[in-house]
Amino acid sequence: GRLGAGESRVISVANGRDLQSGGVNVADIVPSDATVIVFNLTVINTVSSGFLSITPAPTTVISASTINWIGDGQVAANSSMVGLAGTREVRVHCGGVGSTDFTLDILGYHR
Repeated sequence: GRLGAGESRVISVANGRDLQSGGVNVADIVPSDATVIVFNLTVINTVSSGFLSITPAPTTVISASTINWIGDGQVAANSSMVGLAGTREVRVHCGGVGSTDFTLDILGYHR
């Protein structure tokens, strides 16, 4: 679902998910001892301007944006890395005044 200005969502990266149903189709795709994930973040159907920031889930402090957009209807992607806590969850935060749909693709991990 869409993420709006000032909203955050916690996402588990522990398991692979079916794109249609959202059900787990690969358990522990990111192992419990992983300390970092490498990912691609894509914003889709943007409204106005804003940014998304990805942080480890327990973190609530936003120190940098992961991807930015500046208008309606944009599609943009960016690759990056983020540390993981033991829960294997990340927080996606939407800043600025806009909103967007997004996808988070896990490309790999480090132990």
